[in-house]
Formats: sequence, C-alpha cells, structure tokens
Amino acid sequence: MSELKVPEINRITLSGRLTRDPEKRYANDGTPITSFSLAFNRRYRTRDGQTSEQTGFVTVMCYQRLAEVCAQFLHTGSPVVIEGRLQMREWASARGEKRQ
Repeated sequence: MSELKVPEINRITLSGRLTRDPEKRYANDGTPITSFSLAFNRRYRTRDGQTSEQTGFVTVMCYQRLAEVCAQFLHTGSPVVIEGRLQMREWASARGEKRQ
C-alpha cells in the first residue's frame, strides 16, 4: 500500500484592522521592510445561546515594493485583507521565558 501524497501548503488569509501605524525600516542590504499589527475578531454563540466575541492579534511583515505601499497608504484602523504564508517565531523574554 502506498502513502497518500499530500501537498504542503502554507497559505493564510486574514481580514481585520491595523492596531497601530506601520513601521518601515530597511534590511542591511537595503530591502524595505514594513511591519504592523492586525486585529481580527471571531463571533460565536456559547452553549447557553449567548453571543461572544474573541479578538486575535498577529504581526504582519511586508517586503520590497509591498512594504513601500503599505507604509505609504495604511494607518491605525485601516481595514485590510492579508494573504500570505504563516511563519511562527520563538524568542526568550528578558526573564528567560519562551515566547511565540
């Protein structure tokens, strides 16, 4: 019996609003990089019938020409739809705690 070949796809689409103005900087090689935080909401009904809302936050990074356009036209509160790939990063806080 052969294994089922499943293509590896890393694709994500999010819609939400910017929580702060984009921050533009340049990499050592001169490549423009713009980052901003995106907030998105999920509304759902609880088991007892109440409507509840959960908010999530994600940091978005844009490169090259897209970084220039985002820095120029986006601002706090701008509604956006983002399509790209998901990348998880880990680091240690000042207290030595692991963060993602």
